[in-house]
Amino acid sequence: MTKKNLHILILTNSFPTVHQPLAGIFWKEQAEQYIKLGNRVGVIAIIPVSIKDIFKKGKVFSFSTLEETSKVCYQFSYPNFPGLNFLACFISRWLGLYLFKRYFKKFGQPDIIHVHRYEAGLLACCIKKKYEIPFFITEHSSKFLCEELNFIEKSIAKKVFLESDTRMVVSSHLRNVLEEKFKVEFLIVPNGVDCEFFYPKTENKEKNQGYIIFSAGNLTKNKNHSLLVHAFSRFNKINSNSELIIAGEGPEKDTIQKLIFDLNLTNKVTLTGRLNRETMRMYYSKMDLFVLPSIKETFGVVIIEALSSGKPVVSTKCGGPEDIISEDFLGILCDLTIDSMHAAIETSYSNKDMYDPRKIHTFILNNFDQKQISKYLIELYKNSIINSQCK
Repeated sequence: MTKKNLHILILTNSFPTVHQPLAGIFWKEQAEQYIKLGNRVGVIAIIPVSIKDIFKKGKVFSFSTLEETSKVCYQFSYPNFPGLNFLACFISRWLGLYLFKRYFKKFGQPDIIHVHRYEAGLLACCIKKKYEIPFFITEHSSKFLCEELNFIEKSIAKKVFLESDTRMVVSSHLRNVLEEKFKVEFLIVPNGVDCEFFYPKTENKEKNQGYIIFSAGNLTKNKNHSLLVHAFSRFNKINSNSELIIAGEGPEKDTIQKLIFDLNLTNKVTLTGRLNRETMRMYYSKMDLFVLPSIKETFGVVIIEALSSGKPVVSTKCGGPEDIISEDFLGILCDLTIDSMHAAIETSYSNKDMYDPRKIHTFILNNFDQKQISKYLIELYKNSIINSQCK
């Protein structure tokens, strides 16, 4: 028999830090949901940080601890050198074993381990071998979709996937890719959203304020915001009382700013920089349409945040969003072309009065609510523990 409440240990290479305050934020929120459900949670996060972020924040190596009644978090950040990404797996195992022994001595043995992303998986394999603790892995990384892993990284991922007790992915597209690559089965468990935090709420618009389009994501080539700016430029020529707001930071910022200037959209497009959750919620409430223009996405949490806020979405067909935007009343999927995205935005605008915020929110509540997904995962944990005890 398993305990009613569990001691869950999360291992990851991505978690909110001073360098990247929103990195791994969804896993942090999931951990907090476990605690709300009466479980005890530990986190060991060995986090590679880009040299650029280290120069900006001024911290090369950083170790922090958080010890509360139901939550313990050990975090260690270190510089990640370009071209040596595979070292993150071995650094995570080496430092993580030290931190796990420290954690184990003080807080006892966890019932289950949940790994987010394969980079932290070698550590889980070592712990499982010595302490016989079953571990789950959820793979999120778009690197598998973009073919960005070298031979060493693929070999490590394969080892982790084979030795895990349960393998999960966040979308059917990522499952298909991984099952084809590694010849093992994956269970689809989508990311969740806090439907109590993101909900339909009408913001009073300023006088004469027009149609607001909002997008959020790192300003990278894969997030593809240049496509959105081009599509918006066409839309704005006919619908001049419109506005585009893009939230995020990244290496493509200068390129996007130049494009905005070249298209004479300086007074129409705003780059806000990185936003916290409260400000994101304000923008979701304020906007009329959310647009995700990515080339590849394993899921798309910003989509379910926008939908939970009661707003329709236009998204490219890039992998994960196809599992989310499954009904016409949620929005429109488009191709990776300016023409297709422009047409989708025009159609959404023409049908703006037909989108029902409560209906959209209810759909997300029934399919992507963080609380329900966390309950489901806990039942999976308990079944895995029972199976391991029976071996």
